[in-house]
Amino acid sequence: MPTVFHDRFEAAAAKASQRIIEFFPEAKEFRVGDYPRAWEFTLETKNGSVAVEILLPGAFPSCLPKVRVTPAANFRFVVPHVNDDGSLC
Repeated sequence: MPTVFHDRFEAAAAKASQRIIEFFPEAKEFRVGDYPRAWEFTLETKNGSVAVEILLPGAFPSCLPKVRVTPAANFRFVVPHVNDDGSLC
């Protein structure tokens, strides 16, 4: 990644990280696939626990983050914006 884009990504990712930890203090950062920064945490809903992943692509902030919920099967028929792989549209 060229330095200018890398610096822009790191600055935006640091800001996103602060906000995620502010709202979800239990969030854990991890790496997955082509996503250089990612967080996972659990939300409690009236129907039980839901694991949430927020994935930042290398082109962030020019590209939007990807958000996935698991188990996706619990949401596909209730929330029309959950795809089969658990990602949100």
